[in-house]
Parts: sequence; C-alpha cells; structure tokens
Amino acid sequence: MQSFQGGSTDHPTLVNANDLALTQSAMEVLEALPHRVWAMQGERHYHNRRWREAFGSAAENWLEAVCTTQRAQVYSAWQQALSSNHRFSYECRMRMVDGSYRWCLLLADVQTSDSDGPPLWWLTCTDIDDRVAAQLRTNARLKMLDDMLDASVDCIKVLDTHGRVVHMNRSGCRALGVSAETGFGMPWLPLLGPAVRKRGQAALNKARAGRSARFAGLSGCGPTQQSWDNILTPLRDPDSGAVEGILCVSRDVTAQLEVQRRLRVAVERDELTGLHNRLAFRRHLRRALQRARESRQRVGVLLLDLDHFKHVNDTLGHPAGDHLLQVLGQRLSAWAPSHVFVARLGGDEFSLVVRNDPDEQMMADLAAQLLTQLDAVVTYAGRSIKGGMSIGWAMYPDDAPDSATLMKCADRALNDLKAAGRGSARRYTAELLAHSEAKLQQMNLCRVVISEDRVVPYYQPKVRLCDGALIGFEALLRWRSACGVELPYQLAEAFNHYDLASQLDAQMHNKVLADMAGWLRQGLSLVPVSMNVAPMEFLRDDYAELFLQRIAAHGIAAHWVELEVTEHMLEARGADYVLRALHLLKARGVRITLDDFGSGHSSFNRLRDYPVDCLKLDYDFISRLEHEPHVRAIVRAITQLGPSLNLDIVAEGIESESQRELLLEAGCEIGQGLLFSAPLDAAQAQALMCRCGPRLNY
Repeated sequence: MQSFQGGSTDHPTLVNANDLALTQSAMEVLEALPHRVWAMQGERHYHNRRWREAFGSAAENWLEAVCTTQRAQVYSAWQQALSSNHRFSYECRMRMVDGSYRWCLLLADVQTSDSDGPPLWWLTCTDIDDRVAAQLRTNARLKMLDDMLDASVDCIKVLDTHGRVVHMNRSGCRALGVSAETGFGMPWLPLLGPAVRKRGQAALNKARAGRSARFAGLSGCGPTQQSWDNILTPLRDPDSGAVEGILCVSRDVTAQLEVQRRLRVAVERDELTGLHNRLAFRRHLRRALQRARESRQRVGVLLLDLDHFKHVNDTLGHPAGDHLLQVLGQRLSAWAPSHVFVARLGGDEFSLVVRNDPDEQMMADLAAQLLTQLDAVVTYAGRSIKGGMSIGWAMYPDDAPDSATLMKCADRALNDLKAAGRGSARRYTAELLAHSEAKLQQMNLCRVVISEDRVVPYYQPKVRLCDGALIGFEALLRWRSACGVELPYQLAEAFNHYDLASQLDAQMHNKVLADMAGWLRQGLSLVPVSMNVAPMEFLRDDYAELFLQRIAAHGIAAHWVELEVTEHMLEARGADYVLRALHLLKARGVRITLDDFGSGHSSFNRLRDYPVDCLKLDYDFISRLEHEPHVRAIVRAITQLGPSLNLDIVAEGIESESQRELLLEAGCEIGQGLLFSAPLDAAQAQALMCRCGPRLNY
C-alpha cells in the first residue's frame, strides 16, 4: 500500500502548501469547511480539521480507518483510480476517533496540470451511517414483506395501469410459469387461460376505473384443472387519488369448490331413498323452467302420493314403510328416462320434472308407467306389501307461468283425485282451479262470518212419533248475511280446515249454550239439545276437556247436552282421539249420537266398541222408505236391534205422514223433519217449549 508519509503531525499542512497549488486563503477555506477533506499530490498530502477530528491518528493514512473486512476492496478500488486517473467512489465502514464504526461515502476526484507534475487528488468523506441504517431497515422490511408474500399460497401480483406485471410473489410465478429472474414487465392477460381472458379484461378495465373487481378463472385442463377466485383492487396515489397500479390476488379454490359440490350433493340427496330431495327438486324445476322459457318449450310436473301409506306403517311398522319407500325410489331411478328428474319431497310424496317439451300424451304415458312401478309385490320380513299410488300432473306454460304455481296446480289435481278415489292419475284442468277458488271463497267467507259474529243457531224439534210431543232439539248452524239467514253449505270447506272449524264450532256451541242458560233462567222446562261437531275438531287430544269446560262455563248440566258425530269420523285419521274424547264425554253425562247411520260402511260391531247412546237413520233411508221394500226391511231390522243394544233410534228427514206411519210400524219411536217443524230460531224454540209444557220423559 502506498505510504502517505511526508507531512508533519504538528502542522496540518504540507511542508510546502504551494506544492499542492493551494493558496493560503484556499487553505483557510478548507480548514473552515464542515466537510472532511483529504488531498494528495505525489508523495504529499493534506487533511483538514474535520478529517483529523474524525479519524485522529489514522487521519494521514485513511486506509487504516477502513473496516478490515472491506479494506482490501477499498484499497484495490483506490489503486485502480490512481492508476487510471478516474474518479473514485466507495461506501464503507470506517473507524472513528472514539473507536466506533460508521458508514461513510468516499468520493475522490483528480485534477491534472499542464505541466509534467503529479495530479492533485481531492477526497471527501461524508457520514452516511444514518442513511445506510435507514436503508437497511427499509431493506429488511421489504425483505420481510417479500418473504410474507412468498409464504402466501395466494398468487399476488402488482400490475401497472397498462396491465403489465410489475411484481409477483413466488406462488404467482409458479402458477403462471414465470420467474423473477426473467424479469417482469410482461402483459398479464396472456398469462391467463384463453377461456377466462375476456372476464379478466373486464375486471382489469373496472380496476383501471377505480373500482374493485372479481371474476372466476380456470387453468389447466382435465383432472388437473384448477379454479381460481381473482380479486383486482386499484392502488391510488395518496396525494392525487389517481390509480397508479392494480393489486391482483388470485386464490386457488379448487378444493373448496369440490367440498362445496360434495356438500351440495349431500344436502340435496334424500337419505332414505338416495333420490334428490325437495331442495334439489325446487332448484332443478326453476332451471328447467328458465331453459324452457328461453327455448319456448314446455315442462311437465308429476306429483306422486302413495295410497294408504299410513296403513302400512300402522300394521307392519315404520321399518316396513321405509323399505317400501326405498324400493320405490330404486325402481323410479331405474325407470326414469334421461329427460325425467325424480325427487322425494318427503314422507310418501315424490315428484318428477319432465323436460324436452313434453305433450299431453307423453305426460299421460309417463303417468301410466309410473302407476305400474308397484305392480310387482314388495316384501319385507317375509310379508307382502301391496302398494298403490295416486298422481296429479300439470304443465308449463299451459297451466302455470312459474314453478310455485305449477306445483300448486299439480297438487290440486292430486288432491282432487284423492278426494274422489285413488289409484290413478289426473291432469290439472281449469275446472279444478274453479273448484279450488270456490273453496277459497268459502274459507274467506267463513273468516268474515267468524270475525263479525254472524253465527246464528236454529233448532229443529225432535218429537215422539206416536203423538208429536216435543222431546228435544237438534241445534243447526245458520249465519246472517245482507239477504237474511243462510244455510251452512256456503261454508262447507271451512269444516275441513282445523282452525276455522274450531272457531265456528266454538261460536256455535257457545251461542246454543247461552240460549239454554237463558231458558233455564226463565224457568222453562228444558229439553236436551244435540249439537254437531266438525270432524277436524277431534284432531286435538283435549277436545273433550274443552267441551266440558264450555258447558260448565254456562252452568248447563251435562245430561242436557247431546253430541252428534258421523260414522266416517270413527274411521278417519285421528280415530283414536275420537274414541278417547267420546269415552270421557260419556263418562261425564254427555249423550253421544251417531248421525247419518247407514250412509257409510255401517257396522254394529263398531257400536259395540264406541260409547254411542243413539242412532240417527240417514235421510236417504227415510226418503226411499215408501217405495223400496228392502229399505223398509233394513229400517225394521235396525229399530228392532236398537233396544237390545241399549240404543235409541231417531229417524231424520221425515216429510210425509206415510213415512211417519211406516216408521211407527217398524218400531221407530223418535223422529224429526219438516212434517213436524222447520228449524226454528231461538225465540220460536222458546215459544214451542212454553206451549208444550213440562218435558216428557222418553
């Protein structure tokens, strides 16, 4: 290393300053500068006060102050500058006079003269330790951010406003098949698959306009195809707010979508039969109608309901019922053509969507094929299960403009079929709609009648046939309209609706009981009053308790009240509730009358099992009594068996004297009908009781 000896440590200038071509005034300026300055010409050198203060004993030979790990590189660079008379620049750590090391920037320039003398070198040393430390911290943060980005499984890219890649993390490079070593700057859109470039361009345009954008992408093909969720966010200048870049984050959602697909399959499958469930059916029907709407085609829907499925569960058990559903599900899956979608809606209800523009004949043929699916006997635990089904169907757009209405139409057809008889298929028609609307009007009318308290009880006398003496009343429901008092047939559908039937009966019974309580307060000799009950009322297991509470609330003894039930109530659903209620009412003193006896599958065995006090012969028997001898024989048989079963026999609908005489000959003692009296309002019934005097026992 070249020696810089020759100057005196006691005097900061060279032996002869003029040898460096420096005037005394220039020397004074250099001494006053706040910068560290070192100069050399040949073997002579100079360093100002700031230089000496910084490096102390190493001021003359500044290379000794350079950090040992960098000294060789600095020396080499300095020698190269000296030999080539080129400028010198180097950043290195240097030892200060206090022993600490600080980063410094060494800058040297050369001044040559026209003479043959050696060149003059000027070297400055600027402290850049704070700047380097800040830069190192910045670099560390940037590296940490880069490490974080590279650690992310998401593909993260920074794009300029022209759509070129400015930066990309490791996952992005790997996914797009590029590397940082090749340099960025390539257009981003060509890196995407051809199928999604149009969506990518739309998202890029939106981000350029300052709005976030999102699109789904695909890459690869076949089993290795990947699905991506891409989000583009504009990067804005903090001062102007202008978009100066775009952040694009792409996430591989292939596994997530596969999980969602499997979950959707699980959610949309019926666990018992393996068929699609109600949720999948609704989604498929909406899509089928959308495609049919676009292509101007038709879509058919068939609703299938197993006949008497409850009977299978009740007799063979629920496992047998489940087995029947499973077998039917398997048969439907094996049978269904490719254009037919099969689903189980729940319970014993199935539904099918028929695509490909079916006509009525195709729908009828499919329904006929469906009806044969249970022709082959199903066996369970060695026992045969003979099943049948009923089908209602409708078509879009012939019958309905949307999926909800289409399902309602098919359901109306099915319900109409089940009401009339089972085991076949029925197409929805406009007549069914009119029938349904009529039912709806009846229920709406009933709501008005209930809310406006229009129920009016009328009373038809029951008389002793031999002399016409009053022995009781049957309370009949009537209601007031603007035209007068109306018959209940306009409210018929309400008696099939649980809430409406309950409210009607409650209003009717309370008014009858209020009339009876009023007659008692007036000192009249009360006669028993029978009241009808809607079958739907018995679907609640506390009906008897509520009825008894109602009687007690009006202060009426139970033996003054009769309750009339119809035969089919003893066979319909909820028959167990009916039996329990009748036994409790009978035990509390309420008489039970079986109305319309003979209109159904009448059986005296049923009378043995039910707590019945009285039979009312059906009106149809009485109307045929005069002209059909075999009817007279049936009536005679019933009236003769009645006393042996401790049953009273009442004939209703008597309209002629000859009918009364024939009933007396047959042994019937009690009757009611227009021959004796039309139904009376409460005031007329009260007047009749006043005329009849004390009640006659019977």
